[in-house]
Amino acid sequence: IQLVTALVVSAEAWDQISPENQKIVRDLAVENGRFASQLTIDLGEEALADVAASGVVISDVDLGPFKEAVAGVYGLLDLDAEAAIVNRVLGR
Repeated sequence: IQLVTALVVSAEAWDQISPENQKIVRDLAVENGRFASQLTIDLGEEALADVAASGVVISDVDLGPFKEAVAGVYGLLDLDAEAAIVNRVLGR
């Protein structure tokens, strides 16, 4: 699971914050975003373990063919710029 979290502030409000406090907000947003993402991953793993413990068969799937099949979708929807932003945020 990859979770992108966002903190939204208007430019007008942001410009009223000192550069030092802007850095504090940015640093805390990154830290808390990582915490929230890890919490989501941990809870997902816990839920998966609970489901498996109840007798449900969990199957791992090779995502390669799916990724190849949908690789051109961003281009078809004219969303290449948006895809680049998402990939940059995800460190890809």
